[in-house]
Amino acid sequence: MSKRKDKRRRFHNQQKEQRQLLNERRQREFIARVANIPPDRILYWPLDIGKNVHWMRAETGSGRIIHAPKALTTDYAGYLYGKQHLDGWLTSGQFDLVVMGHEPTGIYHETWCRHLLYDFAPYLADGAHPQLLYRFLNPYQVKLERLKLIQRSRKNDQIDLWAMSNLLQQGQGSPAVLPDPNNALLTQYIFFDRQATHALKAIRIDELRQFDRIWPGAIVNVKRFKQAHPDLPLPRPIVETKPFERDTFRVLLEHCPDPYRVRELGRAGIIALLHEHDVRCGPVTAQRILDCATRALLSPREVVAVYVHGLEQLRADEAHWLTRQTWAEQHLEERVAATPARHLLTIRGLSAPWAARYLDLVGAPPVFDWPDQVWACVGFDLIEKQSGDSTKTYGISHRGDPFHRQTLVWMANLVAGHHPTFGQVFMAAEARGLGVWGAAIHTAHKLNRVCFRLLAEDRPYVDDTRAEDFTRWRTYWIAYRQHHRDPKQFDDPGSWKPSR
Repeated sequence: MSKRKDKRRRFHNQQKEQRQLLNERRQREFIARVANIPPDRILYWPLDIGKNVHWMRAETGSGRIIHAPKALTTDYAGYLYGKQHLDGWLTSGQFDLVVMGHEPTGIYHETWCRHLLYDFAPYLADGAHPQLLYRFLNPYQVKLERLKLIQRSRKNDQIDLWAMSNLLQQGQGSPAVLPDPNNALLTQYIFFDRQATHALKAIRIDELRQFDRIWPGAIVNVKRFKQAHPDLPLPRPIVETKPFERDTFRVLLEHCPDPYRVRELGRAGIIALLHEHDVRCGPVTAQRILDCATRALLSPREVVAVYVHGLEQLRADEAHWLTRQTWAEQHLEERVAATPARHLLTIRGLSAPWAARYLDLVGAPPVFDWPDQVWACVGFDLIEKQSGDSTKTYGISHRGDPFHRQTLVWMANLVAGHHPTFGQVFMAAEARGLGVWGAAIHTAHKLNRVCFRLLAEDRPYVDDTRAEDFTRWRTYWIAYRQHHRDPKQFDDPGSWKPSR
């Protein structure tokens, strides 16, 4: 067995052991709490949360049904019904411990949860009698418990209540907590930022599609074209890659998308247009743009005018979402200092929007017990692939949200370029042949562990890197990346040596 496979096996075994220890610790704490309480004096009250209807059920530790399963509306009348019953159970003197819990289902549990935490705060305090325990149950655990109970994939609200009641009796679940107003406001701005990011991505795809209808052949990925069609002559587009990052393309898109108009401008007119918008352009660039417009097989001019009109609307939509994104990021800059995400800013290279996105992923207080749960949640955990006698292969699961995976990877890229501790991890992974994105994922794994620990311990990041090494590292990193991209043109900066 290779060292890497042995390390991976030991890592997975450690994770299994950690999960088992966590469950055992929770069960031991719960068993110790209920050891001296008769089962008939313990009440379990699970709730099944839905959008328009909640379900409730209550039974004792001995299995005696106190309240049969019942559907409740999610409005004030439904909450009042549940509150009156819970208040009656707590004040009746029949029970020494009441354990209630439910799944944190999207956003629909929040209003009930906040009211329950406020209305029954005296019973939730340590040392209260009777004691009220309020738990959030993991939906996946509920699913597994349901399958264990009925041995079928069948599901309904009453079966879920049964499964949740069993989990509560096993001591499962984490304490029910909701974010304070500062963290809730930060999460709201993250939502707007995320919404704008998704919208911009979709709109820019539509813009490129519309621009291709107007000006065929203006945007071509020449490298991919060469790989796919090695026998054909290479095209000469306006830009070859990443068009929205090219100033030349942006000026043509916004001010002169009509290729008929470009033909009329000629080489001198194209140079004047680009210079008017502070974009560098010489005769060679202008001639390439003119040749691209001349060679293109265009639709009739009146049809092109229709498409240009549609492109203007897409550009207006893009401007709207860019404004929304900028607005959200400005507010994130202001709010991060009042949240635990401020500790992440002590890692060189992380800005406020990225720190806020990580906090939104992990939660405040965290909804995870250790950092590898975050790693698995976003879809970076390894899965084995094998069929029959074939060799095992490994790949990431991709089960999580792509937005969160992108967040972790770009955080790693930024930090690697500004902090030698993480940059050397990136370089070592790249030297092993993982490639740029493989090295970024590898670095993100370390960064995730560090960020999670900072939030859990509520402290800033401190290591032994000297202040003067940060400036030296930035210069070294730029030289290293330039050499890596084009080793013939840029010299190898050598190995990194910290100052002594």
